[in-house]
Amino acid sequence: MKAQNFIEKRDYVCLCDREEPQEKQTVWEIGTLTLAQESYLDDHMYDENGIARFGTNIIRVLNFGLKGVRNFSVKLERNEKVGDIIKGIKPWKDECLQAIHIRERRELATAIRGISELTEDEIKK
Repeated sequence: MKAQNFIEKRDYVCLCDREEPQEKQTVWEIGTLTLAQESYLDDHMYDENGIARFGTNIIRVLNFGLKGVRNFSVKLERNEKVGDIIKGIKPWKDECLQAIHIRERRELATAIRGISELTEDEIKK
């Protein structure tokens, strides 16, 4: 058995940006979820009626796992840019997360949940 990776921070570029020149790509800084965060997500996956809370859990995963972003700016009501205000804000403001398209929110949440999994090369070592 191999130990799980615990990565403080890793850069991630969404699929929609990978064909763009590097200087135009949005780079998301994502990190490993703690045991407590993973347990919290698992414990809150379903409501009291057994209905899945996938949308809520995506928001929670993003709040736990997004560590920062580069090259992503959207004007907010207060004339701030998302990239300027999300660094260090926990949890991320709803308006910051809302500025990310739902497809990319789902992709980022999947990347965050999978960041601690060993790669094929690491398994072979």
